[in-house]
Amino acid sequence: MRPALLANIACLALLAACAPRPPEVPKEAQAQIDLFAQPWLARGTEPFWSVRVERGKLTFERPDQSPLEATVSTRGLTTDSATWLAQAATGEVLALSLARRPCSDGMSDLKYAWSASLKVGVEELRGCAGPAAALKAQPHG
Repeated sequence: MRPALLANIACLALLAACAPRPPEVPKEAQAQIDLFAQPWLARGTEPFWSVRVERGKLTFERPDQSPLEATVSTRGLTTDSATWLAQAATGEVLALSLARRPCSDGMSDLKYAWSASLKVGVEELRGCAGPAAALKAQPHG
């Protein structure tokens, strides 16, 4: 019985060695994946708003309103853009799109590398974005 067991193990090992390996992710694509694995913050003025992207959630905030948290259902990344589609427990849909292009919030001297567009239901808000850690030190508004 022991020789049969060893033979089966040897066959499985040979089959595993012959299995195709998953393709390697190109370095540029991996850099983009890593960039968006961290929390991101998009924010705008007139009206003031912000949305945080973190752990599969979009958290939308406005002054004097309760935050709206939505679960991400779809995410798309390219070298120059990122999109998230999310739905709140209330049924409200949020769609956040970021594009790699210079952006200014219009009220401060802050410069951002990413522009943002956020749709909340039928309302569309425009602003700027970046990794949350990089924006943390920059006051808004």
